[in-house]
Amino acid sequence: MSSFIQIHPNILEQADPLWLRLWAESPEQDVFAHPQYASLFSDSHNRSLAFYYQSDDCSAVMPFLLRSIRHEPCWLPEHGEIFDITTPYGYGGPYVVAGRPTQSFYSKFFEAFHEWAVQNSVVTSFVRFSLFADAQLGYDGVVVHHNDNIVCDLSPGYEEMWGGFRYKVRKNVATALRNDVSIEFDPAGKRLDDFLHIYFHTMQRRNADSKYHLPAAFFEEVIKRLPDNSFFIHAVYDNMVVATELVLVSKTRLYSYLGGTLQPYFQKRAGDLLKSSIIKWGHENGYKQIVIGGGYKPHDGIFAFKKSFAPKGIFPFYIGKKILNQKVYDSLLVHSGNRPSEDFFPAYRQ
Repeated sequence: MSSFIQIHPNILEQADPLWLRLWAESPEQDVFAHPQYASLFSDSHNRSLAFYYQSDDCSAVMPFLLRSIRHEPCWLPEHGEIFDITTPYGYGGPYVVAGRPTQSFYSKFFEAFHEWAVQNSVVTSFVRFSLFADAQLGYDGVVVHHNDNIVCDLSPGYEEMWGGFRYKVRKNVATALRNDVSIEFDPAGKRLDDFLHIYFHTMQRRNADSKYHLPAAFFEEVIKRLPDNSFFIHAVYDNMVVATELVLVSKTRLYSYLGGTLQPYFQKRAGDLLKSSIIKWGHENGYKQIVIGGGYKPHDGIFAFKKSFAPKGIFPFYIGKKILNQKVYDSLLVHSGNRPSEDFFPAYRQ
């Protein structure tokens, strides 16, 4: 990517040791703020960076991808060297390093961030916000309640959590155990091929959006770059993995990231046993929460399945959208042949 971008003290390169130090000093040590997580999405056209901002009593860091638009079909030579910004897949926004942020702090954070972006020919900004901060209240663009996510509180005793599961979950777990389905933890990814087989099968069966179709190399890099912040867990029947999941690990919470179940084995109820086993493991190992996630669409069948493990654990998920250069955005949109869309931003990349 071009060296046109002006790097200054607020902008951290992925290899800058300060970024990793700030992450280590942060109270949550959230995996989505880790420089190696952002680096998973970096390539010749997408540069992983972080914006670091300090006030007198608070500081925060936000990973983001600086994406070149030059290689998009809608780009024209007269546009020059232009970029857009997005946070990596998952959750993002400012992650607190020290202090207690206020709405005013977040407002100043984004004001400074977008000032830098405008100075560096950034056309649009897109943010996926964390479920556990109110950073969206200070965002100086359009904020959208995009979906709801399910978060399971791991602080009660496991028997209390078990009693909080929907009846069908408890019934399905019992069915899985009667069917001799067992659970296998795989921190080193030794059964990655089994995971990939089920993951790709699940994405195809669900006709999932392309953003969920991550290549095998992505998961290989997760194992290499985040060995202390990830593990695989499998449900095994007759010596074969029939359900699987990649779990990402922060200091105080777990994230159900990606996975799936083989359709011919749905009746074995391995998926329910797998999810309940992750919850139990998280509780036994001192984690406070597990983010089970949401559906492809608001309150679809996938969301209903996840909600059955924490019926009261609904957290709103927000995204932020901002056009920083309306003239260039309009030109890109016209030459893309696309129309403005509430479901996809920026629309010229649709």
